[in-house]
Amino acid sequence: MRYLELLVTYVLSVNEEVSVNALAECLSPLGEDAQEMPMTVGERLIEKGRQEGRQEALLLQLGSI
Repeated sequence: MRYLELLVTYVLSVNEEVSVNALAECLSPLGEDAQEMPMTVGERLIEKGRQEGRQEALLLQLGSI
C-alpha cells in the first residue's frame, strides 16, 4: 500500500489536470482504502502548501523590518 501512496502523491503533485475524485474512481477496484488514498494525500499536500505559504509570508515580513 505504501507504493500506491507514493504513486498517488506523485500523480497529484505533477499533474494539475488529474482530480482527486477521478483518481479515487480509478483506484476503487483496489478497495476502500485505495479509493480514499487520493483524498488523504491531497489533504496532506494542501496542508504542506499552507505551511510553506505561512513560512514564506513570515520570511517576507522579517525581510521588510
